[in-house]
Amino acid sequence: MISNRKKKGFTVMELVIVMTLTVAILGIIWTMVSVSNEIISDVVIESDLQRERQAIQEELSKIGMEANGIEPIDEGDIDVAGEVKKITINSYYKHTSPHGFEILKEYSGENYKNGNNRYNLKVDKIPFSTNVESIKIINKDNISENNYIDLTIKLRKDRNYNDKPITYDINVRTVFRNKNKT
Repeated sequence: MISNRKKKGFTVMELVIVMTLTVAILGIIWTMVSVSNEIISDVVIESDLQRERQAIQEELSKIGMEANGIEPIDEGDIDVAGEVKKITINSYYKHTSPHGFEILKEYSGENYKNGNNRYNLKVDKIPFSTNVESIKIINKDNISENNYIDLTIKLRKDRNYNDKPITYDINVRTVFRNKNKT
């Protein structure tokens, strides 16, 4: 006797279709997750650099607005690439008499992915950033005679997922309000 009873289970064709759909859906989900992780990583890095940028700008502006001058920059304070390692601004900020605030670029002991050195930025020995690539002064000649200083500080942080860094330039022009006043 031949039975027409239907067997329980799936056919091979049904299993192939289900597996194909599962792989396609997982591939789409994986792509969405990896792209969103890259975007979130970029946003976190950019916001960190923006916060550092704002803190540096505010501190330099406060010091500069109450400054009465800047010390001449020695040859030892300029590195091979022409970037400044140390700037001393004489300011009344938080003091009753002029105090020499040092803006110092120190090697952090770390390098960026491309091999460039990473520097720390300290203002009067207080760390403000660990992501400094360079500090440049525009018009370094006769700087001690000027009543202002133009600084360009380049902040940089490497991405986790590729070699293209995120950079922010800080352009600060500080006019010394107390220049030629004692």
